[in-house]
Amino acid sequence: SINGNERFTAASMIKLLILAEFLNEVDEGARSLDSVYTLSEEDKVGGTGIMQNDAPGTTYTYDDLARYMIMYSDNTATNILIDSMGMSKINERASKLKLNQTDLQRKMMDTDSGKENHISAADAATILTGIANHTLASEAMCQKAESYLQAQTDNEGLAQGIPHIVPFGHKTGTLDSIR
Repeated sequence: SINGNERFTAASMIKLLILAEFLNEVDEGARSLDSVYTLSEEDKVGGTGIMQNDAPGTTYTYDDLARYMIMYSDNTATNILIDSMGMSKINERASKLKLNQTDLQRKMMDTDSGKENHISAADAATILTGIANHTLASEAMCQKAESYLQAQTDNEGLAQGIPHIVPFGHKTGTLDSIR
């Protein structure tokens, strides 16, 4: 790698860490994919995603929330998952996975807090490799995570030029100053 262990502002790449904790909680039985969450107006945040356009009272399964977090990089879904799991548990997952440059310090679109989320390329690769090798979580949950990553809708960059017959799972992250 080149600068693989360098700590960067994560943008939506932090959603990989949130996904890792989500997979763990489902495997441990602490969370059900089929449990339902009802959207409130207070849940909605701007930026990327589709849920911000849905009416309050719309319901989603936690499977939907995790899929939307990755597939559409949905900030509203992400914040609901952060609130549901807890920022400290998500950061504990980073420690358990030895992701030394990764931390979740703020929710999506909370730019006034003065805090920032971080990740390194090596830490992102650890999560993605664990999913691909089916070692990050159970085989069933890693396969589910692969389906989320392969459905990602932001296909600029790495996905360009890869033949459509090749399965390609990925996660992007963008802020005004980084991609």
